[in-house]
Amino acid sequence: MSLSKKVLWLALLLPCLTYSTLSQAESFGIGGIIGDPTGISAKMWLDKKTAIDGAFAWSMSGPRAIHVHGDYLLHELSLFRIGRHPMNLYYGAGARISSYSSDDKTGLGLGARAPLGIAYEFRKHSVELFGEFSLILELTPRTEAFFNFGIGGRYYF
Repeated sequence: MSLSKKVLWLALLLPCLTYSTLSQAESFGIGGIIGDPTGISAKMWLDKKTAIDGAFAWSMSGPRAIHVHGDYLLHELSLFRIGRHPMNLYYGAGARISSYSSDDKTGLGLGARAPLGIAYEFRKHSVELFGEFSLILELTPRTEAFFNFGIGGRYYF
C-alpha cells in the first residue's frame, strides 16, 4: 500500500476514533467547514480559553485533493460585540497534511498553519458558528506560503 493510501486511511479512521472517545464530553463539537478546504470539522475545548480543532477536508483549488489539519487554539472571549451578541476571537498554530495529485505526479504535502478567526456560540442550543483565515506555510513538496479560508458550524455534545 502506498504512503498516500496509508495516510488517507489514517485520516478517515482518526475522526471516527476521536468521535467515539470524546463524544461523551460536553466540550466536543463536530460539524462542517465550507471554503478552502471544505469538509468535516471538529473541536474540543481543553478549558475556558484553549481548544484543539481539526478538519478532514478536500481542497477546492489546485491539485491538492485531501487536506487534514489540527490546531491548538487560544481564545479571547467576548472581545467585541455585534449588538448584544459577544464574538470570540481565536488564533493558534498547527500542522497539516495534504495529498496532492496532478497530471504528472502525486504525493504528500506537509506544512504549518496559523489560523485567525471569530466565533459565536449559541450556548442554549450547543451550536458554534465560525469564520477563519489561516496562513499556510507548505514545507513539502516545495516551500510556499498561501492562505486558506472557511466558514462553518459545529454542534457540541
